[in-house]
Amino acid sequence: IVCEAGTGSGSVSTSLARALLPGGQLFTFEFHADRQKQALADFQRYGLTDVIVSQHGDVCMQGFRNVPETGVDGIFLDLPMPWLAIPHADKCLVHGGRIVTFSPCIEQIDKTAAEFRRDGRYFDIRMFETMAMNWGVKTEAPAKRRKVAAGECTEAEEPTASVLASSFPMQMRSHTGYLLVATRSPADELAR
Repeated sequence: IVCEAGTGSGSVSTSLARALLPGGQLFTFEFHADRQKQALADFQRYGLTDVIVSQHGDVCMQGFRNVPETGVDGIFLDLPMPWLAIPHADKCLVHGGRIVTFSPCIEQIDKTAAEFRRDGRYFDIRMFETMAMNWGVKTEAPAKRRKVAAGECTEAEEPTASVLASSFPMQMRSHTGYLLVATRSPADELAR
């Protein structure tokens, strides 16, 4: 069982739901009512309502409502202030479960990581930058060599098997983002 906060268009929700098949379940929460209704309509159109439970709500203020009392195995947060949802995650995430946050700003990562570290509730906290550099490869014909024979210049053909290639960074308009991953500490370590 996985929770997601920040459903948005439902793109990540759909991918998570397909990964949870067969038998898994996704509880997704969206703060904006209109977005939640549109995402729910899409989930119905895709035939995913047996896997996805879509709810309107603010997990930072209200927590993860209506999730199974046995707990959830993982949580994905795509929120402006994910650190505010962590205390609510503590109430439903099983020990050893994982939280992943996506944030476009390093300041968000700093605040969220500080909340993860508070009281040793989470460990194995890691961050990954999401921006990848796009590279292009172009093939260049090898330069022709010149033969000089008795004062005349002629061009000699290179063998066709000899082809040069070069790589170059391609222009792209985007910004980076960060994934922060943390594991909920085992119950016996929290008691210490």
